[in-house]
Amino acid sequence: MIQAQVLEQIGLKGVRVGQNSAKMQPRTMVCLKGLCINPVLNGEYAVVEGWDAANYHWKIRMLNGEEKFAKTENLAVVQVPTCPLPPGLFQLNSDLQHRNKLASSDESPSTTAPSSFPPSLCRSRSDSLCDATSEHMSDPAAALSSEMTTVMMRNIPSDYTGLMLLKLLDTNGFNGSYDLVYLPMDYNNCVGFGYAFINFVSSQAASGFRQAFEGFTDWGLASDKVCEVCWSSVLQGLEAHIERYRNSPVMHEAVPDAFKPLLFAGGQRISFPAPTKNIRPPRLRKKAIKL
Repeated sequence: MIQAQVLEQIGLKGVRVGQNSAKMQPRTMVCLKGLCINPVLNGEYAVVEGWDAANYHWKIRMLNGEEKFAKTENLAVVQVPTCPLPPGLFQLNSDLQHRNKLASSDESPSTTAPSSFPPSLCRSRSDSLCDATSEHMSDPAAALSSEMTTVMMRNIPSDYTGLMLLKLLDTNGFNGSYDLVYLPMDYNNCVGFGYAFINFVSSQAASGFRQAFEGFTDWGLASDKVCEVCWSSVLQGLEAHIERYRNSPVMHEAVPDAFKPLLFAGGQRISFPAPTKNIRPPRLRKKAIKL
């Protein structure tokens, strides 16, 4: 069972599970947890659409476009800090640590960001400091950030497609420097959720991408979206993403190929590794389902 995880919210500041439900805002990304009727959904991501006061539960939309209802205690959300994190200070969620087998160097926000850098993805734990490599490195924070390769690209126009995103990366000089691109889409409406995960072949390439696309606005279409780029704390590294998605419903044959995570090697797309178990099909229902 996945317990309280912390995920980056989309566009608006969120709250932690257990706080007044009226404070949670639409467009907050959440992770389902503690479900008994549909335990297979534990650990799946969704976006909050609104609060149903009559039935006292949340209306959420899964990443496959399916609408559902969920109680507050079954949603894990994020509270984004209002100021940049000090160098070396980050909060690590114990569940993510267990799931991704973090040893020391795969997950940490950048410590060289200027004061104007947008809030990074964070993990939540009551302990304030995590310095897993301090016994072995003279500058652990810098060493940790130098190992990160996955970024989260935010404020992407909703009508952007995966092919458009790939073209944007390549025309800006990043062809061959990334090995995974995933632009989550609303299956029902065929629009994006406004963010993407990109893994690069090196931390240097990832850092270069952050510098190039932070504040980016030249989308090639009518949009006033201002791009934000931060390190991903949901997952870090190619292997972690493959293990997360290879058995996910997003890889089911019923899902359009353009909606799936894409793998690359040397600038050429390659096949995703075969699943290790049966993949359940995405459930594309118009009517919201109570969890």
